Amino acid sequence: MSSSQAEEPQKIYAPIAQFILHPLYRKLPDKTSINDIALIKLRSPVDTANNPLLGTVCLPDKTEDTQHDVYVGQVATACGWGRTVENSYWSGSRALMRVDLPVVSMDYCARQYGLTEGTEGMMCTYSDQGKDACQVKGGLKKMGFLVIKFFWAFQGDSGGPLQLKVNGRWTVIGVTSFGAGCGQFESPGVWTKTAHYVGWIRETISREGGGGGGSGF
Repeated sequence: MSSSQAEEPQKIYAPIAQFILHPLYRKLPDKTSINDIALIKLRSPVDTANNPLLGTVCLPDKTEDTQHDVYVGQVATACGWGRTVENSYWSGSRALMRVDLPVVSMDYCARQYGLTEGTEGMMCTYSDQGKDACQVKGGLKKMGFLVIKFFWAFQGDSGGPLQLKVNGRWTVIGVTSFGAGCGQFESPGVWTKTAHYVGWIRETISREGGGGGGSGF
């Protein structure tokens, strides 16, 4: 038994049957993405009812998408196994890490990164304490009066959840998308806004035969 197996005797394996990318997903020339969300269908449902260490998390109400900056001012929680030191050659953390991040206006992210497309499906977090998820690595370069954005290489947390307690229930309000490195000054994190895609998520699960007892997605 490997050390990792010894540390996690309750681990389960959930073979993947299919990756379902959003049909309008598109990577832009600057390496950012719009409609940056996908679903993973498992070969068989995971039994959450009989495993006390497993559970599900809620989707937001679609009406939250109609409210501009609905989460602004609240502190959400991100988690993942990504890098804990930027530019590290280390692949990531062996322990699941978490960080609390204030939600700020998407206008701030749009200004910082020059975003002009797809922002209705995004949300923004920023902490001036050097905390962040390690997303797509990148940054801003100032050249005269120009600000040039650049992004490259995944840092390990991309695709992870941004969670918030809504009416007493943990809810995935965002999915890690991109940012400039890990906790850099004036470099906010951009997240896919889950509420914007709730309709697509539910339709896809219904069409592909997920849901029911346990969790098949």
